[in-house]
Amino acid sequence: PADFLGNTVRESLPETETQGFLDVLYRACASGETCRVLEMKLSLNRPHAAQPKEGYFDFGFQPVRDSNGQTNSVLIHALEVTANVKARKVLEDTTKRFRLAQSAAQIGTWEWDPVEDRNALSSELYRMFGTSRSDPESAKRWMERVLPEDWPMVSQLMMEGHRRGKMEFEYRYQHPENGVRWFFCKGRRARGETRMYGIVQD
Repeated sequence: PADFLGNTVRESLPETETQGFLDVLYRACASGETCRVLEMKLSLNRPHAAQPKEGYFDFGFQPVRDSNGQTNSVLIHALEVTANVKARKVLEDTTKRFRLAQSAAQIGTWEWDPVEDRNALSSELYRMFGTSRSDPESAKRWMERVLPEDWPMVSQLMMEGHRRGKMEFEYRYQHPENGVRWFFCKGRRARGETRMYGIVQD
């Protein structure tokens, strides 16, 4: 409390002068409007708090009015979300590296639920199939491009695989730009679900 009581914000938190915090605070004072700022990055001097110097905060600025309707103070609610932001950034970086690895290895992932008649493909798998996520007929185009000689086998093994809970087979595919490709498909059904999850490798 001694760092704040009786001091101006500039005196209490001089390091925020150039980081945008004071700008938002003064804007709330001037406008009299409530505002929120999410995940504001601040570098703070807090050596005794056992907290990292750099942090991310969600702020709520609530002007308090007097009997004449004039703003005489601002209630600031601060929530530190550093751990959440850093965890999300790690996840985003991991996901990015995973997608790069998929692309380099020419591996796509899929989910398929024949009971609900739904499927979900990774971006890399759409690229491998030469189809588009925005095309509602993408599944039909995939079926049409499986070589006719291989389609009966593919169709049979997919349905058998769903009954058994696992599948593994190869087939040929006529890519619209890259010609005939050999694809290896492998998948398993999650326990207690009708969906299957798997990969396709070129």
